[in-house]
Amino acid sequence: MKKTELSQKQIVDAANRMNASEFIGFLKENGNDYDISEQDNIFNDNEGAVNIMVTGMNEGESLLFIDGEYQGGNSSK
Repeated sequence: MKKTELSQKQIVDAANRMNASEFIGFLKENGNDYDISEQDNIFNDNEGAVNIMVTGMNEGESLLFIDGEYQGGNSSK
């Protein structure tokens, strides 16, 4: 799989137009590293809260999805 370096803007733009499952698929498709730091429902990314830390975002920032909808970034700064 070819890895695509995504900028923070590309990551946030993708999150804005996709649900949580689609966004995770997008990251996998592009070979982008990510970590799910919190997840309410491990069987369905679109139920409950999913907090995703993505390589390419500013350090300490993550993306929050609730019931599949992007809620915005979560900065630790």
